[in-house]
Amino acid sequence: MLCPHCRSEIPVASAACPSCHTAILVGGSPLSPAPVEPKQPPLALRLLAVFGGVFCFALVALLGVGAARKAYPRMNAEALGYAFGTCIGAFLLSGVVLLIYLKVGKKKHNPAYLFGATCAFALLWAVLGIAPQIGKREPSQEEINAKIARLAREGLGQAPVSRDEDELDGLLRSFFADVKKFNEDYNAEIAAIDNSSLQSLYSAGSFDSEANISLMLDQLHVTLALDEKYASLRPLIQKLKTRLDASSLSESSKRNFWKGFNDSIESGMQPRDAVMAKEHAWLSDSIGLYEFMRDSRKSFHVKGKQILFDSDDLVAAYNQKIEKVQSERKEFLEIKEQFAKSQQEKLGKLGLKQSDFGQGHN
Repeated sequence: MLCPHCRSEIPVASAACPSCHTAILVGGSPLSPAPVEPKQPPLALRLLAVFGGVFCFALVALLGVGAARKAYPRMNAEALGYAFGTCIGAFLLSGVVLLIYLKVGKKKHNPAYLFGATCAFALLWAVLGIAPQIGKREPSQEEINAKIARLAREGLGQAPVSRDEDELDGLLRSFFADVKKFNEDYNAEIAAIDNSSLQSLYSAGSFDSEANISLMLDQLHVTLALDEKYASLRPLIQKLKTRLDASSLSESSKRNFWKGFNDSIESGMQPRDAVMAKEHAWLSDSIGLYEFMRDSRKSFHVKGKQILFDSDDLVAAYNQKIEKVQSERKEFLEIKEQFAKSQQEKLGKLGLKQSDFGQGHN
């Protein structure tokens, strides 16, 4: 006979099931269990299971919050969602394991025990999966600098390429190689143009004929156009962003890397942008000066190193313009020197030089 409660085999003439101990009454056909209340575990053990489950639940929640703080700089809505998802994942995995166990065992268990076991297994998964991320040591600034310097040398072709720790290593090498090529392209283009006349910029001789003025204007326009072409490194930064988006890194890894990289590169771009803005203003106003002199060609003449105008108004206009461009050139050269010094100091901390990146004229 089969027990109607647990479906185990019951020996003939037995009064109870040997597996679940349910009493059996044979009053006819079929067998029917006696109305006996199921035996409950001791109250103390049930309370212990419940409180233990609550404790494990709280630890899982704390581990989830810790993982979110590690992955996100601020506890915003996205970080809270990450923490919630981490906790749910641990409990789902634990629940699946217990369901399989109950299905195979075909035995009933006290709800308090099930709750405690589910939370305990969830804590186990959380410890195995989350705790290593929280406990992972952050690299020191010296270690970060050493790694950046190594990747820079490898990207610049100064050292053999080492094994990647992750996909970010290859992305950074490519970025450093792009920066070097950017500078080398600029140097090649500026070396190819003729700007020899700019050696005598603002001299009286540069104004003494329409041909000289036109030559100066041509070379100023070419120089300005070239500087505008290479004024910003942002196309290289966008190129890196495109590569990052196409990589197989996790979304959180992409987001965290880009935030750190972009914040750092933007702080370095501001001084460079200031230098380029000063140069642009100086070249543009120099073009304006030579256009003014071209338009006033019949109202002045050059005698030796002097420019003699036909009217005081033209003298005042010329003096205003020449003082402005000379002041702008001085400011540009000063801020350019300060930027170069600052840049070299930063690169020096990494054991690198500006020339390593192909920097020359710019």
